[in-house]
Amino acid sequence: MKLYYLAAIITLVSAVLGVAFSINAVGKETDARRTSALYMLARSLALMIVAIIPICYETKNILVVITIAMLIVQIVDCF
Repeated sequence: MKLYYLAAIITLVSAVLGVAFSINAVGKETDARRTSALYMLARSLALMIVAIIPICYETKNILVVITIAMLIVQIVDCF
């Protein structure tokens, strides 16, 4: 397997997990926290959709951008 596709798959799995955790948060939270969870879900869905592109088309630039975006999201979500 090419290193490119390994990176693309790891990025996509990360995005799918973000969507799964967001769906879980939307189901659990209420009021203002639910609003934050809905924002997190919308953001995660958008990132997941973009993360599919490098799997369908071998575009290194998009893979780099989406991987960096996923890293930033995960770092920000830690705080």
